[in-house]
Amino acid sequence: MDIAGARPDNAGVRRLLRSLSLVDLSVLASSSMAPAYSIAAVMGLVVAASGVGAPLAVIVSTIPITFVAIGFMRLSMAKPSAGGAYTWSREAFGNRVGWFTAVLIIIAYYFGTLATAVPAGVYTINALSLLHVHVAATPLSIAIAGVLWTAFSTYFLIIGARPTALISAVFLAIEIAALLIIAAIALLHPFGGTPSPTHLPIGITIGATGIAGLVVGAVLSIWLSAGWEIATYSSEESTGASTTPGTGALIGLLTTMALVWFCMVAFMHVGTVDGFTHHQDDALAYVAQRLGGGWISALMVANVLVSSAAALWTTMLVLSRAVFAMGRDGLLPRVLSGVHPKYGSPWVAILAVSLPVALLLVYSGLVSSAQQTLNTVVTGSSIFVGLTFIITGLACAYLHTRQQPEQRHVFTGVALPAIGALWTLGFLIYDIWTQQPSFIVWVTVIGIAMAFIFSVLAGRWATSRQQKTLPMKEEA
Repeated sequence: MDIAGARPDNAGVRRLLRSLSLVDLSVLASSSMAPAYSIAAVMGLVVAASGVGAPLAVIVSTIPITFVAIGFMRLSMAKPSAGGAYTWSREAFGNRVGWFTAVLIIIAYYFGTLATAVPAGVYTINALSLLHVHVAATPLSIAIAGVLWTAFSTYFLIIGARPTALISAVFLAIEIAALLIIAAIALLHPFGGTPSPTHLPIGITIGATGIAGLVVGAVLSIWLSAGWEIATYSSEESTGASTTPGTGALIGLLTTMALVWFCMVAFMHVGTVDGFTHHQDDALAYVAQRLGGGWISALMVANVLVSSAAALWTTMLVLSRAVFAMGRDGLLPRVLSGVHPKYGSPWVAILAVSLPVALLLVYSGLVSSAQQTLNTVVTGSSIFVGLTFIITGLACAYLHTRQQPEQRHVFTGVALPAIGALWTLGFLIYDIWTQQPSFIVWVTVIGIAMAFIFSVLAGRWATSRQQKTLPMKEEA
């Protein structure tokens, strides 16, 4: 097999190795969404807001994201690019919007990487205790475990997207099997949850908090879906047709959200609204406790560890591809567009992602106040991911309006992405101004201000050397 990414092609554009099938891309999308970790971290919050209407809130939140994902699919078909939202926003709205989006991506996924590295460290310490290896759960020990997982992730990312997809498949199979086993046990357990306030069953009913609670729950649960976009950021590495990356993203999104919905319905069969509300830090630990603890608790800990670890390297994969594309375009130093001569991976960009993350983890372990600050800041990382979704949905709609009528795809290219973007924007505004503490509001404002300043200043160096990312074509 030719290594398309080992050297620049005739046009001087650096190529990545094409090695990912539809199955690989679907696996990466699902792994990046981290269903077990997401349920553990978010289910309690959603239940506290929506009551027994929490599963319905998941359905409501999935609708706009699916519309946005269709926009991603359309754009990855027309212009496959490792830069994803950065490339497409620049194509639609010009350089400055593209540069603005680039900063949002960097902020979102750097903090997103930290948001998965920290719990990977926490659950590693918990898992060691199950093996009777007692390590005190101090900020330093958690940070060291997180650094080790970051190093492990870096190795697999450098040796290629295909090996990363394979190990993700193994971890995902374990994760799904464990979730389904525990969900089945919960459904077979005598009912111990909170009854539905309506004649509708849990899963499609509205909770006691009504429509207002459903909306809040939908806003919170929208972040359960973050991660599917990895398939489109990997579009230059796809071996299939132009539809393959976008299809992989949609398959990963819809199947994973269906799994999350099913598990939430099952877990609410044994857990009460009050119980989940008082165990918001780890809903799965509460479910295991309701099922008797023991081996179920051990399985839960191992499963969340597997889930958070897989989410770590898939989040790093997204960011490394975006940084690679920015370096290739000249927006960031061109050295970041280096491609490994053997593995065809963007190894310099991967190191540029992993090293700062490792240093921040070490800092959080050495400075007592840093851990708490870090945990608060990463809570807001999804806000910036949401902003990239909104910009991309609008970019898709705008670009399709410029097409010839026979190529416009009014429904899937214009209407659905625009509706999804505006719907997500409404959720985002509601979340920031009604749900988040003032600190997160200021983090959001500062992040947007940084992106704006960068977009204004970047023209001093980028326009003189920036080239547009060429559409990828199938290699012979």
